[in-house]
Amino acid sequence: MLADASDDLLQADGGRARVLDALAGPSIRAPHPVWALVGYVGSGVLLGIAHVHPRFALAAWASAVCVALALLWSRRVLAVFGGLCLQQLAAILIGFDWIAAMNAVVFDFTPSEALGFFVLAMIAGTVPFAAVVSLLFAGLRRRLALLWWLPTAYVLGEALRFEVTIVALCDWMLSQWQVEPMLRAVGHLGWWGAHALCLGAACAVAMALAARRLRVAWPALAALVIFALPPLSTEGVELLEGVAVVHTDSTVDLPHRLPPADGGPPIDLLVWPEAAFDLKPRLVEGQTPGARMRPLLHGVDVTHLVGLETVWPRRRPQNQAVVVTATGAVQAARAKSRLMPVAEGRVLGLAEDRFVRGEAPPVLDAAGRVVIPLICGEFMSRLLVAEGVAAGGELLVALARDQMMLTERARRQLLAAQVMRSVEFGVPSVRASYGGEANVVGPDGRVLARGAMGRNGILRWDRRAGARDSDFFGRAIAPEAAPAPVAPDIVALYPRDAPRYRARCPEGRCRHIAIEDLAERRVALRASTVIVSGHGTHTEWLGLDAAALGELIGGFAPELIVIDTCFGANAELLAALRLPGAVVVAASTLLPPQGLDFRPAFFEPGDPLLRAAAVVDPPGTPLLRWTIEPTEINAALAGVEALDGDALAAALATRLPPRVRAPLGVAGPVLVPFDWTRLAADTPRSRSRFTRRQANTSR
Repeated sequence: MLADASDDLLQADGGRARVLDALAGPSIRAPHPVWALVGYVGSGVLLGIAHVHPRFALAAWASAVCVALALLWSRRVLAVFGGLCLQQLAAILIGFDWIAAMNAVVFDFTPSEALGFFVLAMIAGTVPFAAVVSLLFAGLRRRLALLWWLPTAYVLGEALRFEVTIVALCDWMLSQWQVEPMLRAVGHLGWWGAHALCLGAACAVAMALAARRLRVAWPALAALVIFALPPLSTEGVELLEGVAVVHTDSTVDLPHRLPPADGGPPIDLLVWPEAAFDLKPRLVEGQTPGARMRPLLHGVDVTHLVGLETVWPRRRPQNQAVVVTATGAVQAARAKSRLMPVAEGRVLGLAEDRFVRGEAPPVLDAAGRVVIPLICGEFMSRLLVAEGVAAGGELLVALARDQMMLTERARRQLLAAQVMRSVEFGVPSVRASYGGEANVVGPDGRVLARGAMGRNGILRWDRRAGARDSDFFGRAIAPEAAPAPVAPDIVALYPRDAPRYRARCPEGRCRHIAIEDLAERRVALRASTVIVSGHGTHTEWLGLDAAALGELIGGFAPELIVIDTCFGANAELLAALRLPGAVVVAASTLLPPQGLDFRPAFFEPGDPLLRAAAVVDPPGTPLLRWTIEPTEINAALAGVEALDGDALAAALATRLPPRVRAPLGVAGPVLVPFDWTRLAADTPRSRSRFTRRQANTSR
């Protein structure tokens, strides 16, 4: 019996040993360390090539085999760490050669600062990945064969890199975004399962090559299962119907009209890019009952999902996705929570947070859909998308500013990440872009529509009519045809250092000119309408006094003038407009940051008085609409001169400088200066606290 028990123990120990040997893999003799270095660098070169274009996707598999060989041939942890840093650096430099040009657009760096930042970016893009894989190498290489731990280490390393950089474009799997079997693997097996299968197969091949034993490669046959996986479901693609996404190079151009249905469903949700307009509405994140803003498109019955920078007293702004009805009612808002390092958020002691980080779940109800609104680089976050899907999100929406993505390769790599997010989570997605490319992607990873570059347009897709890209006039965009020219007859003046004040007009209707160009170069132009937009005080408008601004406006010989500033209805400024018969629209009060509201009739040809009636102040403050007649200004000045102290006090508008608000006939109120001593009161010392608070939320 003792002998039998001893035999059983020996058999058990032998079986355990065989299991441990199988887990640990074959013994491998390491060649000269230079071959490991060649493996790391070669892997990086191949991975970079795989990211250059989808046709080179197979190079990513060769890259995985090379890095696995290098790890098998390595013995020292520091050598592994250095080799992996070189691998990732080579991949980034080859596959993402646009990074330096992007930094030049985003940051105003000197050459030395640009070089230093580029070096820091390369460190951030390589060290986190290399550190994770090296640590697991140190702890597991003697216990487990490479194929059992490297796929997990690879994904963890990429995840840590994303947490540091908020960029995931160089992930291994993104190189496979147009390989149908790989998309099926991600869709059916999940992100981790697909990596385990594919990278595990590459490790098995590397182990067979290193051990020079073909039978060691048999686990690689498991990767063939990706060719047997069924097609991905297209459930949810119907949510794309009725959705239109905007691609534009302007924050002031508006569509003349939405494109026609063309046999498909009408548009009920219009998605705008990140920070689409410089409106700066007063909003906080979350549900905002009672909040309103001006309608984005007058007379168009559509719900908007728009990117806006929002403000709130005594706090930094937020970068938000806001759901707005056709009438301007704000239904809900969600703020960006993952800020881009340095450009938007503080990291490693560098820079400061530009925005207050959002805290709300990434879901909003918009036009009968539960959307997952992610702002710019947030769409690369798998965790955020997963959170949105778990909260009931059914349509992924990216609101982006892509003007820094200067090359076709860069824009294609953004699309790769969008495709993979749709496939992994089984949801359709759209991307609205400022300065870049709009996209529509199905839940199975098919790219259903791509917008034209360098053109303002509205992109949509439906099952009946397919993809359609229309310009802001509602016409189909033909790639080979240039946009039809439109002769602008409205000049919109603005201060060069504050382009956010530019008037928003239907595309092509306004010619925007920095007022400094007129003052310095004396540009000779004629225009039927002049809009002056910017900062105004009681004595200066866009940095010019009444006489200088009146002279500049007079050079256009306009028939309609809109002073879109605070305190534009000023008697001194109106007197400087020596254009009898022209119509002036102005406010005698503070204006909100977004300025006056121009209704569609303003941009149509016709009677200046009728067009002037289409200019309104959103809060409902009465505006001056006056046909210039010098005798009426003189009468208003004389009327104020005749007022006694009590009447002046009753009409007082401001203390410094002293102004009263007086009627200019039936045209509306106008600000008129007077001598403060006529009130028999002490000389005013300063503006009230209330006035200062108003000034912080006005033009």
